[in-house]
Amino acid sequence: MNAAEIIESAFLEGMSLAITSEGQLHYSGQEEVVARLLPAIRENKTAILGELRRFNKPAPEVDHGYADVSFRWWRFRYLDGILKEASYCPPATQAEVLIGEPDAITAEAFQPLAPQPSAPLEEKDEAAILAWLGRIGETDKDTILDVLNSCRTNAEARKFFI
Repeated sequence: MNAAEIIESAFLEGMSLAITSEGQLHYSGQEEVVARLLPAIRENKTAILGELRRFNKPAPEVDHGYADVSFRWWRFRYLDGILKEASYCPPATQAEVLIGEPDAITAEAFQPLAPQPSAPLEEKDEAAILAWLGRIGETDKDTILDVLNSCRTNAEARKFFI
């Protein structure tokens, strides 16, 4: 387990992890939970302290190599175990998304999996999509192909365009 996972596990099991005024790690909780998690806590003490310190800063630290790369989809994890997903338009960097989610333990970019259609795109539906693209003045062949490919492979895109 990494530091964030240890903190999350401890929290979910009712164990408290905190930094003392002297900068030391303080833990408390049920004896059996402490006994079970203590070896991992000791082994990862420095990383846990770093992770806990991160939440006491006004601007969160950036990690995971997402600092300078913008992504559209982000998944946030919180100490209480909650996961939240969000999309950004325009795409945003990890530093930008963490400003709006300062309580998040992690922010990881991801690519959502599109639900697959249950049947091939029918000719009448393809014709309706092409007619609509023509009505809105779309003439770029690459854009038209992208829309049709999305409708062939993504059930939500197909539903939207039809």
